[in-house]
Amino acid sequence: EKTVFLAVVSQEDPPLAVFELLDRVYQVLVRYLGEVSEDSLRTNFSTVYLLLDEMIDSGLPFTTEMNSLESIIAPPSAIGKVVQVVSGTSTQVLSDVPANPNEGGGAFGAISSALGSVTHTQMGGASAEVWWRKANVNYASNEVYVDIVESIDCICNGQGNVISGGISGDVQLNTKLSGLPEVLLTLRNPGVLQNASFHPCVRLHRFQRDKALAFVPPDGDFTLASYWIPDTTLNLPFHFSVSVNYHAEHGKISISAAPKLAVTMQNKQMLIDKFVVNVRLPSSIASASL
Repeated sequence: EKTVFLAVVSQEDPPLAVFELLDRVYQVLVRYLGEVSEDSLRTNFSTVYLLLDEMIDSGLPFTTEMNSLESIIAPPSAIGKVVQVVSGTSTQVLSDVPANPNEGGGAFGAISSALGSVTHTQMGGASAEVWWRKANVNYASNEVYVDIVESIDCICNGQGNVISGGISGDVQLNTKLSGLPEVLLTLRNPGVLQNASFHPCVRLHRFQRDKALAFVPPDGDFTLASYWIPDTTLNLPFHFSVSVNYHAEHGKISISAAPKLAVTMQNKQMLIDKFVVNVRLPSSIASASL
């Protein structure tokens, strides 16, 4: 099942801005729903409607930061659904006024507060300067997880040499820190971030001066930086060979690929998660047997 995201514009707009907004909508839906499908959209229609209403105002991007949305619209949770079924109420939209169990909530308000299903945070960010992070964040233990995910997108010839392309990568973080933490991330090779886009939390003057990423992170998962390395002299972690033979009535393509043991031995943590071979055939091909 495939879900297509469509943006309708009434005037000329930068295409990358539209793509970025659609990608942000998808990331938000994944965070709230777990899986974006027709069934999940129908089941959580009210939540999706509220999210789109907050993210886009009068056709313009408005609130797209995850922490800001979570402070306004409660993410679906197992405990929250149990409380809603028992109490017969909905707590989709949060309030900046703390609930009083003695007024209107009754016993169910006390139960939901005790279970922790209803959390009241300040609307917006922790402050005007740190608008991307929600306020009153507390954890029993402070932890930060960093993942660097890279993918290779290139065109190679039959000898295995890279003709064009490069590497696209994301620095993904999952932060579980209390208060307003100051995080400093140093890179062994900061040159990879020459063609990079950063999250608004990154202090650009500090990166330009010290080549280090200093920031007050949002709470939870987010992408700290995305970069692109246009390099045709890459030492790819795999090698392959291709041969094409044409005959009178048919043609034969032979493709073989294998990992480079020399590269994987040098970096034992290198892992090729997925390898895709894309064979594009013209429309004039009557049939193909793969």
